[in-house]
Parts: sequence; C-alpha cells; structure tokens
Amino acid sequence: MARDKKKKEKVIYYDDGSTVADMSNFSSKKPKALKEETPRYGFKAKMQTFFGAMRLMLVPLVAMVCALGLMYAIIYLLFSLAK
Repeated sequence: MARDKKKKEKVIYYDDGSTVADMSNFSSKKPKALKEETPRYGFKAKMQTFFGAMRLMLVPLVAMVCALGLMYAIIYLLFSLAK
C-alpha cells in the first residue's frame, strides 16, 4: 500500500539585490501635485480639544487618587497598630 503524498507548490523568490531597509527610491519631499496644506486651527478649537480630553481623564484621575489614598491609609494603620 503506497501512500499518495500531495506535492507542495514550490515558491520561487527573485532577488533584486537590494536590502530589506533600502529606502533609496523614496524621497523626503512630496511632489507638488501631492502637497496638501495642513489646516490651521484656532485657539478656540485647541482649547475645546484640551478641555474635552481633560474632562475624559478627570474621573479616572480621581478614582486613582482615591485608591492610592485608601491604600496609604490602610498600610499606615496596619504599621501604626503593629508598634
């Protein structure tokens, strides 16, 4: 009884002689056709973004400070009673 083995397809890789990190085809300057002007945001928009992010971080900040304060109080009481 002979087993029929499936033959794997052989993959052929072609080497062009360049290294993996060869970036010689890329330039740091964008062509004029691809340049887009970056939008300028005013002070009001920046402040709205800042306070919006601060509002999102306020609850986790208060929770973490309370948790650290509670841990400090528990450890302080344990060591002060151990004397």
